[in-house]
Amino acid sequence: MTINTETTGRTKHLLALMTRGDDLFNARDWQTLDEVHHPDMIAFIPGSADPIYGREAHGAAMQQLVRMFPDVRVHTPYPIQFGGDDWITVVTNATGTFTGEMTLPDGKVVPPTGKAFDLEFAHQQVGGRPAHRHLRLLGLRCSEAADRPRLAANYAGRIAGTTIIRQRNNPCV
Repeated sequence: MTINTETTGRTKHLLALMTRGDDLFNARDWQTLDEVHHPDMIAFIPGSADPIYGREAHGAAMQQLVRMFPDVRVHTPYPIQFGGDDWITVVTNATGTFTGEMTLPDGKVVPPTGKAFDLEFAHQQVGGRPAHRHLRLLGLRCSEAADRPRLAANYAGRIAGTTIIRQRNNPCV
């Protein structure tokens, strides 16, 4: 089987936008980050009952995430990235610690636990400036700093028509 490793100019541009967005998120530069996103973007995020519509709502959701996990960070450069035409997918990790309050949709406040996370996820973007974003959680790894839920060590994710399979030795299992 031949694997095409050529990256088009359009794909390079979209990957650069994705990286810029994650770097701005890591820097907490909300104003410039808003300029990177399409005003009518739609974000599909695990854990959200409904898609998040619009740049403003997406920005508010990101700021709420930072209030709960003040040290949350998306890791760049991405270890896996690919795309074609008007879509890209990156696979990377986000890490953080639950040190801020979490307010649930019903108004209940969950106090911080101090537990850390290291989450591998796929981030898919369709369209020019991030117009449609899809986050797919691939796995959660334990860290020595936190007691984690037990998770299966094997998982597979179907991303943009390409199957990515990961095997991990999970110390939490």
